[in-house]
Amino acid sequence: MSWRGSFLKFAAIAGAIGVAVPLVLTFRWFVFQHSFGSVEGWLWPSSVMFMALDAPGTARSTVVFVYTVAIVKNALFYGLIGAITWLAVRTFSWFRQSSR
Repeated sequence: MSWRGSFLKFAAIAGAIGVAVPLVLTFRWFVFQHSFGSVEGWLWPSSVMFMALDAPGTARSTVVFVYTVAIVKNALFYGLIGAITWLAVRTFSWFRQSSR
């Protein structure tokens, strides 16, 4: 596999994890009616957008929109972190191989 293919695969897997984390946290919220607290903010940084839903009588379309945007932003964030991690590991391994 070429370096470009492995890079895109790694970033896509990281992005998929970025989708899975909010879905699991949302499922946990609906089942147990409480969150992790500050840990949730670290795992799902875009969840801060839910403050927009605190107004009474928020329309269902607004709730769906905010959840969708928050999950997509988290996937993009995780994908970016995955891409940076891949580049750092690739660069470090290249330096290690060239120093031998």
